[in-house]
Parts: sequence; C-alpha cells; structure tokens
Amino acid sequence: MRLVSGTQIGGKDILVINALPEEAQTKYGLLKEELLKHAEVASVTSAMQLPGKAIRDGALFRCEGQAQENVQFMQVLAVGNDFIPFFDLHLAAGYPFSNVSRTRADEKAMLLDYWDNDYAPSGLSETYIINSRAMHTLGFTRPEETIGKRLILSRGSGVAYIDKGTIVGVLGDDFNYTSAYEENIPLVLMVRKYFQHCLFVRFKGNKEQGVAAFKQAWHTVIPNIHADYSFLSDVYANVYHNERMAKSLVNFFALLSLIVANLGLVIIMAFLIKRKTKEIGIRKVNGASATNILCLLNGRIAVWICIAFIVAIPPAWWAFKVWLENFARKTPLHWWIFVLAGLSVMLVSTLAVSLQTFRALRLNPVVALKTE
Repeated sequence: MRLVSGTQIGGKDILVINALPEEAQTKYGLLKEELLKHAEVASVTSAMQLPGKAIRDGALFRCEGQAQENVQFMQVLAVGNDFIPFFDLHLAAGYPFSNVSRTRADEKAMLLDYWDNDYAPSGLSETYIINSRAMHTLGFTRPEETIGKRLILSRGSGVAYIDKGTIVGVLGDDFNYTSAYEENIPLVLMVRKYFQHCLFVRFKGNKEQGVAAFKQAWHTVIPNIHADYSFLSDVYANVYHNERMAKSLVNFFALLSLIVANLGLVIIMAFLIKRKTKEIGIRKVNGASATNILCLLNGRIAVWICIAFIVAIPPAWWAFKVWLENFARKTPLHWWIFVLAGLSVMLVSTLAVSLQTFRALRLNPVVALKTE
C-alpha cells in the first residue's frame, strides 16, 4: 500500500502496538528514549490509531474571524510530534510539527476540566497539519495560502479542550491513512499526548535484532506487562485479506483453466495430426516447408482461440469493473491489458499445439506415405 508520495510503506520493518497499556502511555517518553538507545531502532512515533481503518474521531472547525454557522466537520487524527518524518510524509507546503512541551498528565487534567466545567484554557494554542481535502473544505485553493491560518474548534468535541490552533503544513494529494476502499476525507492532524494509543517502531538492518532490542527496552521500562506487538505489513495484510485470497483463487483457477484447455488442444491436435500424417508426408515430398505445414495445422486452432478471446472480453471487462467499484481509488482498465492477456494465451496455446505438429514433421515422408 502506498501511504504517501514517494514512500512505499510495506511495513515489514515497522513494529506496531495497536492498544498501548495505560502504563505504557504514561511512560511513553521513557520508552521512546530507551528504544532510541539501541542502534537497531531507527525512529519511534505514536498515533491515535493504526492506518487502514476509518478515522473514528472528528470535530467542527472554522477559520478565525468567520461566523459560527461556517463551521466544517473534519476528521481528527492525533499523532506524535515526529509522525511526519517517521513516515517520510510529503508536505505540499509548510513544515512538520515542532516539539510539544505539554505532558500526558497536563492534557488529562485539561480534558477532565473541560468535561466537568466546559472550560478550555483561553491562552493555549496548538498547530495543525491538514490534508488537501481539508484545505478545499476550508475554502482554500493553494497549500501556500493555507499556512498560518488560525482554526477554531467548536465546543462539544472530545478534543476541544484545546480549542484553537494554527495550520503549519498541508499534506500532498496522495496521503491516505485509511484504506483503498474509502474516499479521501478532510483530515486534521494534531499533536495530543493523551490520545497516543498506538506505537510505531521502525527498525534498520536485521529485523530479528530489532525485535530483540525492542523487547529489551520494553522490559526495562515496563517489566510487568507483556508487549502485544505485530508489524505494519500484517495490519495491511489483514485489511486486504479478501483481496489477497481472491488473488490466490483467481491465479489458481486461471492456471487450472489454462492447463485443462491446453490439454484439450493437445489431444485434439494429436488426433488431427494422426489423420493428416499422410497428407503431411505428401506436402513435404512436394516441397512444402515446415513453416507452411505449421501454419496450415495451427491456423484453424488460432481462429478458434481468437473467437474465444473476442467472446471473453465483454464479461471480463464487466467483472473487473464491478470488482473495482469496491475501491475509492480505481485503476483504469486499459485496452492493452486485455490484448496482452489474449496474446499470452495465444502464445501458450500455439506452443502446446506446435509440439504435436513438430512430431509429425520429424517423420520420414516415406513412412508418412505408408500411414493409413
């Protein structure tokens, strides 16, 4: 899955924990510091949730100075301040998050005060990075003109205990944190220490050594809790499990069909050549070349393959089109895909049939003429 422009995120070298225990969230800073002491660990970050699923949280935003009725609902993703460089995200404009001095305990106190008293500190502000859909939703056309604009959060959202902030970055058009099934949605990234539920650890070099380093660091900081980890590649494999299974089934049955069809062609050709052995001998005696005889014997089969190919194109195109409707971002169905498939089948079938023809061509014409 391509998560961002220029970066193919396979995830085999990225360890993830989907739901950090409470103690791990509290000691996240210590855990990160201990992990980065190991040479096998390249970088560490966190987020509210793992990629590949729908964003669960959202809030109402408006640009500062606009009326209350101009609010726009946008999804919210809380991330660590080093989330952007960790995934090498491309920013169309602006810069990544800077370090945030607030602690998780500070934000927990603010959140409880907000729930109890509907109060958000008036002097507290934060920074946002938005995607291109959010930029257009807010009424801007170019990323550059979005940088520095102030946003106000409406009351009622769970993240409104900090109710204002400044846009410092705009992500590229191809950023997608959910999945290929969902349309790109207006999204606001913010650094919130209290909502860092998921851990990401990128390894460099040997993965096994990286896992050993992770376990050692985890045991040092949180010795009493087992680390229930997986890899980002496993997360994506689970998201696209049905497509992976469908691919395996299609490949298996396509290969099986090709084998059965070619076995049928070989049998038919063997029967046809047996009947035409004498004819082949006569043609060879009269000067017919091997190419002439191959074209003569394979021509009729090739015609039937072409007819089958023409008949198969409409249902194949329709099946692909229906399947692609499951995805928000669809690859185009180019004509050359079907032509290439047809030529491949024609090549394999011609080779299978030609093997039988070559056997007849190797016969001595005198022996072939005696064949009844």
